[in-house]
Parts: sequence; C-alpha cells; structure tokens
Amino acid sequence: MAVNGCTASSRQLATRWFTATGALMSASSIRRRLLHRGLRARVPLYKIPLTANHRRLRLQWAHEHRTWQADWHQVVFSDESRFILWDHDGRIRGRRYAGERCLPECVIERHNCLTPGVMVWGAISCQRQSNLVRIEGNLNSNRYVREVLQPEVDPFLQVLHAAVFQQDNARPYVAKTARDFCSAQHMQLLPWPAYSPDMSPIGHVWDLVGRCLARDPRPAALKAELLLRIQAIWNSLPQADIQNLFNSMPRRIATLVAVRSGYTKY
Repeated sequence: MAVNGCTASSRQLATRWFTATGALMSASSIRRRLLHRGLRARVPLYKIPLTANHRRLRLQWAHEHRTWQADWHQVVFSDESRFILWDHDGRIRGRRYAGERCLPECVIERHNCLTPGVMVWGAISCQRQSNLVRIEGNLNSNRYVREVLQPEVDPFLQVLHAAVFQQDNARPYVAKTARDFCSAQHMQLLPWPAYSPDMSPIGHVWDLVGRCLARDPRPAALKAELLLRIQAIWNSLPQADIQNLFNSMPRRIATLVAVRSGYTKY
C-alpha cells in the first residue's frame, strides 16, 4: 500500500489497512515498520508536467547532442530566477509550551499578496559569469533586447571565442524582435527543447545562490538589500564549481536518453 500510494500518510495507511483486512494497526506502528523496510517520508521531487510531444522533442534533442563533448565548454547558458523575501518551505517547526500557540513570537506570518522579491537574469560560461540584470515588472521582447541582449549578452559573447548562446523558450526570448536582433548580431543560438530546465546547469547555480541566502542568519528585510546579497554571492561563485556543472552535460544527456526523455535527477 505504501509503495503504490507513496504520498499516503501513516494515518491514511492505517485506515486503508483496516478497511482491507479488518485488523487495527496504529499509525506509529506503520511508521516503524516502513522505516524498518527503508521507506522514509521524504520531500517529493517537483517537476514540470511533460506531454508526449515534450518527451519526443527532448529525446530527439538528446540524440542530436549526445556526441557533444568539448563543445559544451563553448556554450553560454542563460536564465532568470526570482528570489523572495521571508522564504520558507512550509515545513518549519517551532518549540513552545502548551498554551503559547498564539504568542507573537510563536507565529509565522504569511502574506496573501504576491511575496515581494527580486527577479534577476544571468549567464554563465566555462570562463566567467555575466553581470546580473535586475528584471522589474513583466519582461517583453523589446525590453529583453534593450535590457539584456544588447547591453549584456552581445558584449559577453564577443569576448568569448566561437561561443554558442543558450536560452529557453520563454516568449520574450523566441519572439521575432529578439530573433531578429540575434540574427543581426550573428549570434549562434543553441536549439533548446521545451520544458527542459534539467538540462541547463544554470539552474543549479540559482539553487546554490538560494542556499547561500538561506544560510544567512539575518534575513534580508528589503528588496534592495536582497539584491545586494544576490549580487555578492553571484560574484563570488567559484569558477571551478561552474566548470564542474559544464562537465556534467554529457551525463545529463546520457541520463535523459536512459529514461526515454522522462524526469531526471537533474
């Protein structure tokens, strides 16, 4: 029952067991038995839903690029990410005495509106990373060209020899305005399958930045302060760690082929 319904709680399993067998078993006994069998409750892996067409295109892309080896070191991976204030995963626990549930120091406030945060764009290469660009409001194709491609991407690629630029399939990136600019600047673009953040190492860079922010015992109170911390972490990222992520590209593609373009650990 636990294997077939991996998200069922111990109480739910106890109820199902009683319905199926008529025998009572406590939730604590079930937890103890599952632990003995190696079945632990863990945070699930969240992934973007993949359609049959997404899988087909991902697998086709993987087969076309599985022979790439040294070429991945010529790619510039780019993406944007949002970091929010007062972030937690909903699993916070607090120690208190009975009757102290409603004390202000025992309450975690949540906000009904969109949590304030900072959206940033960045790019990484094997040699260095780009400047961070703060994205305010909705990013359309004109702003993408004016605020990202023209002042940041074009000079960044010119410094690198035979660089290939990667971006995902967000609407501002693939709009005609952006494509025309890239063509006029003779940018070499890497074809990219939709719904494939697991194939881009920059996602792990954003995760590293987020982990560094979470380790700071003094949470940022203002967006300007949060942005300064993000920039400081971004500028101090060890280049050796980024190179290791580039070296993982053949393994990522081999994994994607092995799982038939399904979900990967990346």
